[in-house]
Amino acid sequence: MGVKSVAWAFLGVLLLMVLGGGVYLYLTQLRPVPAFEPTGEFSVGATNFDFEFRSEMTGGLRRLNIRAWYPSDAGEGEINPVISQRMAEKMAEFYGMPDFMATSENSLSFRDAPIAEGSKKFPVLVFNHGFGSFAEQNTTNMQELASNGYLVFSISHPGQSLLTEYADGTYVYNDGELPAFVEQLDVERAIENTRNSIEAAARNASEAESFEQYWQGMAELAKSPPFANMQPFLRAWVEDSNALINAIAQGRSEQFPAMLAGRMDGEKIGIFGHSLGGMAAIAASMGNSNIRAVINIDGPFAFDEPAGNIELPVPTCMLMSEGLAGAGEIAGMADINTPLMEVAASGSCVAIFRGAWHMNFTDMNYISFLRLLGVLGPVNQEKFGQEFNNLLVSFFDRELKGDDIEYVPLYDFIVEYTRY
Repeated sequence: MGVKSVAWAFLGVLLLMVLGGGVYLYLTQLRPVPAFEPTGEFSVGATNFDFEFRSEMTGGLRRLNIRAWYPSDAGEGEINPVISQRMAEKMAEFYGMPDFMATSENSLSFRDAPIAEGSKKFPVLVFNHGFGSFAEQNTTNMQELASNGYLVFSISHPGQSLLTEYADGTYVYNDGELPAFVEQLDVERAIENTRNSIEAAARNASEAESFEQYWQGMAELAKSPPFANMQPFLRAWVEDSNALINAIAQGRSEQFPAMLAGRMDGEKIGIFGHSLGGMAAIAASMGNSNIRAVINIDGPFAFDEPAGNIELPVPTCMLMSEGLAGAGEIAGMADINTPLMEVAASGSCVAIFRGAWHMNFTDMNYISFLRLLGVLGPVNQEKFGQEFNNLLVSFFDRELKGDDIEYVPLYDFIVEYTRY
């Protein structure tokens, strides 16, 4: 074989290797995760409305916007976008993304579709997003829950959510001068502080010999950066959540869309949230007897309250990742909330998702290339999403609908589940 033939053969092998590597990279890292079609008996409608109440914290009126997903019989209609173009642009600015990424996509729900026919009332779920985020951040989960017969209300908190867009077209961006946002401008220091604070609290949680010792460490976490500056957010979100929940429970439906007002079951209300929103969900449940079930999604319960005030009076489930990623390192916090089970109602649970990181519990989980950037953990994104939805529906079905079927993992190699 001549020199040219050898060279061409080498180039051919090299090309095959490059192509093969590209195919492997695409299949394992970059291939889009398929959109999750809701699995319940209903299709999904989506709308939004404003909710106003007098805040005891500020002494004035506070106007929220509520993003709602609900059961529908619609088979066609205008498709609701996941987020608005304004929200996409704000996200790109806030997270330093290139302009070409400031786009939205269609959801799997119908905008302003009629609610499912009949007189049946549906259980209500209230959601709070994470710090620096927005009401639609878990649209995939909202659609799944709505398809299974829930009214799901996600709160947009003015000045604290990334963007609050009101029903009349006006809007409010996050207040960048609030200490919690100012602190995040120094990204490297914020990441380091978060990691150090969580690692110290997690270490204390594993070594504490009593609940009081454990809670002392969590109270210290609440006073450390960046959690100290998030305490005002936490308390405001608790007040926002309770105002909305109490209106539902007491039948004060004048601010709700007419088609939803008569279909809300005020005796079956759950609350859940991600990260800071999960912390708010737990805190709200401690003082509101209208709440029947709680899910905290990967939020270390850093709440500046005395140990004697800490009680989880209704079934509460902690859905935890293996850690919080940042600057190439992982702050492990899988068991940081487990000691709370000592003061939790029967039926509470802890579910640790192996190979998942903090942001897997948002719709970022379905953006494949984020694994390459260290934002997401090595867990299979599609199977993780299925398991996440499975546990959400199973828990709320048991606690709000009276379903006596125990949760069974679809993939027991992903989730480690313990019920208390």
